[in-house]
Amino acid sequence: MARAKKAAKKSAKTSSSSRKPQRKNIEARLKTVRKRQKSQRTRLLEELEQTPIMEAMLVKVGISKNTYYRWRKDTSFNAKCEEALAKGRERINDMAEKNILQAMHKGSLVATKFWLRHNSKRYGAKHTYEIFVHNSIDDEIELEHLARLAERVHAWKKKRPKVQMSKEEMIEMTTPRHDDLEED
Repeated sequence: MARAKKAAKKSAKTSSSSRKPQRKNIEARLKTVRKRQKSQRTRLLEELEQTPIMEAMLVKVGISKNTYYRWRKDTSFNAKCEEALAKGRERINDMAEKNILQAMHKGSLVATKFWLRHNSKRYGAKHTYEIFVHNSIDDEIELEHLARLAERVHAWKKKRPKVQMSKEEMIEMTTPRHDDLEED
C-alpha cells in the first residue's frame, strides 16, 4: 500500500517529458507477460498430452479456466490444444487397455467380459426390445398399433442410440393411445 502511494506521488511530480520512460516500462512489462504466457501455453500443451484432465492440468500450469478458454479462442492455439488432448486421451486409453490385458492374464473374468463386450461383435452388448401383445378384438387395430410402436422405437433409437430404455418409457411406448383403438 505504501509503495502504491509513493508511486502515485512520484508520478504526479513527473513532468510530461518523463512519460517516455514509463512507456518503456509498460512495454517491458508487456514483453515479460507475453514471455510468461508463451511458456505457460507450451507447458499447458505438454500437460494436456500427459494428463488430458482439465482441472489437474490447470492447477499444474497455474492458470484459470477463464484464461484457458480465452486462449482457446485463438484458432491456431485451439488446434494445438485439440491435438494435444487427442494425444493425451490416446495415451490414457493405451494405459487402460494395458491394465485390462494384465487383468485378463491374471484370470479376471470381469476384464475378459469387458474386453469381449467392447471389442467383439459376437459378444457385444445387444439391445433387445420386448413387446407384449395382448389379445385384441380386432387384429387390424392390433397390427396398426404394432406398426406405430415400431416407428416410435426406431425414432427413439435414433435419438438415444447408446442408452437403454427405461421401464417408464417402455410402458408409455407399449400402452395403446386412445386414437390407436378408435375405429375409422
